[in-house]
Amino acid sequence: MILKNIKKEKFELSKSLDAINDWLKNAKKSKWFILFVNNNEYEYVQYFYSEYGLILDWPYNIKNSPKNFNQFLKVNTEMRKLRYKRVKRKCSKYLRYHEYGEFNTKNKNGKIFKVIRLNIEKNAYEVIELTKYLFSKIYDFENTKEILMSICLFD
Repeated sequence: MILKNIKKEKFELSKSLDAINDWLKNAKKSKWFILFVNNNEYEYVQYFYSEYGLILDWPYNIKNSPKNFNQFLKVNTEMRKLRYKRVKRKCSKYLRYHEYGEFNTKNKNGKIFKVIRLNIEKNAYEVIELTKYLFSKIYDFENTKEILMSICLFD
């Protein structure tokens, strides 16, 4: 898979909403995703498109540092605080609006890792608000003007 950066811009509410809504009109299955990145490329929030809506995708590789594991646990805690409904399933494909869970998935090399996935349907405003919230709570990062939003395509 090759990653193509279709659009990259500073994270501003009105521009980001417009970009996400434009992206939603053209998105086909899960080949598209949105990536919000801090100046430090290890601090990011990502979403992909599925036939059921936009899916927050928070990966954790077992070999990652304890810091990453703590972030993974914090994301779970924040999902509960936000009153999203936790589900236990083997597959994230059929998540309904505001359902989330932990799932095992494989990368292109067949390596298994865990992810937290949350369905937020096609709600661009919620993408923006959830992203700001997660940057604040998980990374202790408040300055959203330093965040870059990228809309990307896998070929």
